[in-house]
Amino acid sequence: IAVLTGDYLFAKAFAAIAKNDYGTRISERLATIVCDLSEGEILQNHFGYTIPDSIDIYYERIAKKTANFIATSCEIGAIVAKLSAKEIDALREYGYIGLAFQIVDDILDLTSDSKKIGKPAGNDILQGVITLPVIHAYKHGENSEELKNIIENRQMSLEELNRAINIVKNSNSIDFARQTVTEFLNRAKNILPDSLPQSVRTSFIEIADFIGSRDY
Repeated sequence: IAVLTGDYLFAKAFAAIAKNDYGTRISERLATIVCDLSEGEILQNHFGYTIPDSIDIYYERIAKKTANFIATSCEIGAIVAKLSAKEIDALREYGYIGLAFQIVDDILDLTSDSKKIGKPAGNDILQGVITLPVIHAYKHGENSEELKNIIENRQMSLEELNRAINIVKNSNSIDFARQTVTEFLNRAKNILPDSLPQSVRTSFIEIADFIGSRDY
């Protein structure tokens, strides 16, 4: 149902663009973002149960799955509002708070409980989805090989899953991920155009602050 609902919303968006004749740039952006979402899922599956050699692979995946969508939404809104080219670019860059949003998800998967996040704790590891705290713990922690062996085991037990979670939590990788979130959000807030109406600017800042503080 969720996938069909998403397809329906994309179809409605394309219909609205066609009806209002916003121009080819917006149509191209919408087409690109649909491709990005698909590519993000493909990357996630391709690198499943494998710790990537480079953290850039992780950032590419979450950009395609989440951040590019939010960035494009901000950009399209700015285009429709007929803002200047500089303002449009700035709002697109602001939209990369989607990176912070996804990293917060990564953190909550390891630190929260299933009641709050709506899925089992550690579900990312169990499904072979390798997140920022896990990558950092592998590259900088004291139990790298043990963590790697658990991650690569597609039939990992609950005991092994809990051990992997504890390895990550006992490193400084959660703190590293939180600091990364803060850096992305501060950059987003600082790049907002001064020309925005104060009420709009405040809303953008409040969205960023919510992303940083959410616990679900």
